[in-house]
Amino acid sequence: MGVDPFVFILSVSSFIVAFAFMIGPGVSQQFEGILLVLVRQPYDIGDRVAIADPQDVASIDGSGHWLIQSIDLVTTTAKFTATGEVATFSNGSLARCRLINMNRSPEAVCHITVRFTADVPYSTIMVFREAVENFVQDRPQEWISMLGFRAGRVESQLNYVEYAIWLQHRCSWQEIVPILVSKAALSSYCVEVQKELGCRYQAPSMGVEITMAQGQGNPVDQLKSQESAASLQELAKQFPAKKDD
Repeated sequence: MGVDPFVFILSVSSFIVAFAFMIGPGVSQQFEGILLVLVRQPYDIGDRVAIADPQDVASIDGSGHWLIQSIDLVTTTAKFTATGEVATFSNGSLARCRLINMNRSPEAVCHITVRFTADVPYSTIMVFREAVENFVQDRPQEWISMLGFRAGRVESQLNYVEYAIWLQHRCSWQEIVPILVSKAALSSYCVEVQKELGCRYQAPSMGVEITMAQGQGNPVDQLKSQESAASLQELAKQFPAKKDD
């Protein structure tokens, strides 16, 4: 019994085409992963890397990062430094992500924010700025310079102006701990300077509104509820409502 070669070739070709469509995306992703490791080489073992979608906006406070522990042609194993959780990523999935390498990001630029009451004179704010600038200049082993000091937010209802202080640190983002220590020391110093200059911001007191639900229940419980309500109302009188101008 003869077999038509054309029919046989057509059947095999159909199977090959279907199989190619089935495994094509997976093979393509694996190939992208191999290129990531062998050609692009965006990280090495021991680097801290932030992984994000390319469309996401990067955080100005520094991105959450993973510590690379092992790399092979197929996967990358990393530990999330904030919690110590360990995860394994396929290199193909990382190929299309935005990878921020902290070890290759020298002289970290960071910022802190301070708030002043809206009626603080501008001259007082300039004295504050000079004090902060002197603090930075006296610590050249930590800070390179103060890059900027500018108002970024004005809240008339809450009666404050928020300033951002931008600074450049000598460490890379890989050395996150010294950066955080330096920022904490500067933030504490800013609070003390504001106390000395009498320009520390305090949020205005807000009114308290209490609404009691009506219902029937145990008379003892109702009496306790009334006493609690009266106590809360007395407490609320200590926080007067803001008067309209």
